Amino acid sequence: MRYTMLAQTHKGFFIIGTDTGVGKTVVSAALLIMLARHGFKTAAIKPIASGGLQNSDALILQKYATHKMKYVQINPFAFAEPIAPHIAAAKTGIELTTTGILAKIKPALSSNVDYIVIEGAGGLCVPLNTQETMADLIKAINYGSVTSFL
Repeated sequence: MRYTMLAQTHKGFFIIGTDTGVGKTVVSAALLIMLARHGFKTAAIKPIASGGLQNSDALILQKYATHKMKYVQINPFAFAEPIAPHIAAAKTGIELTTTGILAKIKPALSSNVDYIVIEGAGGLCVPLNTQETMADLIKAINYGSVTSFL
């Protein structure tokens, strides 16, 4: 597997969970609210979403981040069908790759903020394509260590 790695220039959280409705957005919004209450500047990204071209989770992240960005910067890969993102992407003629995703979220990752909260689409093993998974995207973003909470 090949992927480009971003140098870590800020602190952040990448929130993943294995199912729709498991609480990724609740945790992401809570982090954004808590960080803002402590005076930190925040940005939020939901790079991939399926089930609507304006994803409700991405809109919530947009609302609670202190650094305001255009919707397309928060959710650059939005697919109408409520199916696995790699399948939805393929049906629209798009191939999801870590390199392509990083290129689309680079402006958000370059924001002048203290923390960036990124909400994934599903769990670590969710495919982006036939060779890469959400775990590869997390590695490429380079937030450092991975911690899981049950």
